[in-house]
Amino acid sequence: MPGFDAVMALGQLDCGELVARRAAMAARLPQRAVPDLCELQVVANATGFVADTPGLHTPIARIPEVPSLFGLQADGGLLGGTRRLDVFHCLRTPGEISFAGGVFIVVRCEDRPTWDLLEEKGHLLSRDRKTALLYLPRHLLGLEAATSVIGAALGQSTGGVEPRPVLDLITRTTRDIPAGTLLTASGHHHSIADVTAELVSAGPLGPETPVPYYLAADRRLARPVAAGSTIVLNDLEPGPASTLFDLRRRQDRDFFGGLS
Repeated sequence: MPGFDAVMALGQLDCGELVARRAAMAARLPQRAVPDLCELQVVANATGFVADTPGLHTPIARIPEVPSLFGLQADGGLLGGTRRLDVFHCLRTPGEISFAGGVFIVVRCEDRPTWDLLEEKGHLLSRDRKTALLYLPRHLLGLEAATSVIGAALGQSTGGVEPRPVLDLITRTTRDIPAGTLLTASGHHHSIADVTAELVSAGPLGPETPVPYYLAADRRLARPVAAGSTIVLNDLEPGPASTLFDLRRRQDRDFFGGLS
């Protein structure tokens, strides 16, 4: 990408400006993935954390930049508040470590002598030294499942202690879609043509409320949906009996008192 060297490092650049410039230069590459949003919804329901924006910020970022980018807006970062969820696209040169599906948290540096010591040991602090990045830059792609199986056998949860619906993953159209269109989900990222996903506050499923992404997947539209609109339950043709729909109705009953 010609000119990308000018935005290869955060330095003293404005975080929002840097992220926007990188995203624009990489505009031909996909910068949102439904599985990322879906997995963060699971985290939200286990922790109570929420998305800072429905589509996430998803910055293209080098690993040392993460604690600066995911700082508060008041401190020059991207986030409008604390207890927020997001992902980033790992920007690296050949030979540098990749996140490869790893996980991280950004924490406040409230005791300066402690973080001075940890910084000397190579821990990553933001440029204003107010936040730090704690991370596991790996995902062993199935090998970790054994830990979950053992935990289940021992009666130990590997998720939240009291999970509840905090966010819903919904569908929004990116162009006008005519009635009769089959919303086929395909590929590794479960993509649906002309549709994107967003994270919004959870609520009971109703005729005119946004339908969750995976409940819309592989269903046919009963009526046209304009570009930029959320797909609601009544937009879909009635389908066959669905275990997924049944589970959603049980969730709505248990947490919201039933369908609206």
